[in-house]
Amino acid sequence: PESEALQHARNLFAQGLYDEASAALTAAARDAAAPALRRDALALHGELLWQSGRHHEALTALDAALARDPDSAALHCLAMVFRGEHHDPRAADHARALVALSDGDPGPTLRAARALLALGLDDEARRVAAPLRDDAAAPVPQLLDLAALYEGAGDYASADALYARALALEPANPGALLGAGTLGAWRGEAHT
Repeated sequence: PESEALQHARNLFAQGLYDEASAALTAAARDAAAPALRRDALALHGELLWQSGRHHEALTALDAALARDPDSAALHCLAMVFRGEHHDPRAADHARALVALSDGDPGPTLRAARALLALGLDDEARRVAAPLRDDAAAPVPQLLDLAALYEGAGDYASADALYARALALEPANPGALLGAGTLGAWRGEAHT
């Protein structure tokens, strides 16, 4: 659950009182006794600044938060997304940190791989995703996410194999049928 100070700042932001919300979050971060509350206040500050179009200030707030908590996967994820939206190559550093901190968790690992792919680092994106691809117990949604990633990286053989694995688990899965059918159509195969 979020602290009262953070909820108050969210309410101020929702009312369009951006400067007041910013001041409330700065005070919450300064006065926080617990490091987790300080990190959450700084992350929320960056997020709200970004949403209000104050991108430079948002990144400055996130950099300050990361300086205090360099091992925060949540902060690296926000910084990766925000910098990635501006094609800032430093987004790749945050993606790499997120992978290192995620301890194999598929969600953050896939987010990092997608960010690397968006930055044009196709080979690195595939390397990051490879352990997830090779996980024999991967659920269908993960297989579909991975297939889309490999397809986006131009690795159609891996995408095909991932769609086939998904179809083996759920033969009527619409995402797997569509993905496999689309790749087949590109190869000129006809399916009925």
